[in-house]
Amino acid sequence: MFGLTVLEVVFLAVVAAIVAKLLLGFLQVLKIEGGERSRGMTAEETRTMQEIHQGLQKLDGRIEALETILLDRIREKEDK
Repeated sequence: MFGLTVLEVVFLAVVAAIVAKLLLGFLQVLKIEGGERSRGMTAEETRTMQEIHQGLQKLDGRIEALETILLDRIREKEDK
């Protein structure tokens, strides 16, 4: 897989998960602290923020699934 070892792929998956969680946390902080500012947002800005949030949630789920798959493969190799 692109010349990467399993350990490198797991590391990249963990880094990606951390980045996704940080972005989700940042968006939640903006949502909570930006209550008054969000009233001034246009419908398009609100829709864009919601799409970004949904995309990051999907990304987080995919990363967790990838981590599970990779860890299962590592365990299978260790059992052999």
